[in-house]
Amino acid sequence: MPVLETRNLSVRYDSALILEDISLFVEEKECVAVLGPNGAGKTTLLRAISRVAPVSGSITYLGEEVSRYRAHELVKKGIVHCPEHRRLFPDFTVKENLAMGAFLRQDKAEVEADLERCYSIFPRLKERLNQMARTMSGGEQQMVAIARAIMARPRLLMLDEPSIGLAQIVKEQIFQGVAEIKQLGVTILLVEQDSNMALGIADRLYVLEHGRVAAEGTPAELSRDTHIRDLYLGI
Repeated sequence: MPVLETRNLSVRYDSALILEDISLFVEEKECVAVLGPNGAGKTTLLRAISRVAPVSGSITYLGEEVSRYRAHELVKKGIVHCPEHRRLFPDFTVKENLAMGAFLRQDKAEVEADLERCYSIFPRLKERLNQMARTMSGGEQQMVAIARAIMARPRLLMLDEPSIGLAQIVKEQIFQGVAEIKQLGVTILLVEQDSNMALGIADRLYVLEHGRVAAEGTPAELSRDTHIRDLYLGI
């Protein structure tokens, strides 16, 4: 049974059809990447799954239809969305931002253990615990955003463009952290513009074009598709 499955998922804003009949699935402990050009609907897809965009169609999580739930109810169930542009609390410290990720949790001992796990994944955060988020570099802020998501104990972690606007060396640090999160057994749905970064971690790929799934498969399978390879895979 997939952790997540969408069937015929569509999103429309007034007369504009942003996503049309998106069907995809993510298995337990997989990392599935969604690639495509700007405007293809990648961010809208994650917003639809996390119930902050209007949808039609089916969203199934661990076998349960969840399209009727609200966003905060999905977080309780284990679906955690780390959005594009990070959306931190700018005047909170690093530690306070991480604490907000665990806001719904009551297991204090496990929360402390997860904090230490976040510091292990992103050691720089431990050095910056009392620093205001707004004073940090873009890469450091992205580390805080991902760590905050981990503090919610996700069963499914959705990451939207974690490397956007970052230098290559910082991208590599971010994706090393994502790889460590995957090794913890967290299922990941990743939207990413940098195809090379995505190829290094994804088990399977979906390519969106004009709001529809244009191709799907493993990195090896899609690398044999000349159109997909040349436009999106960077190989």
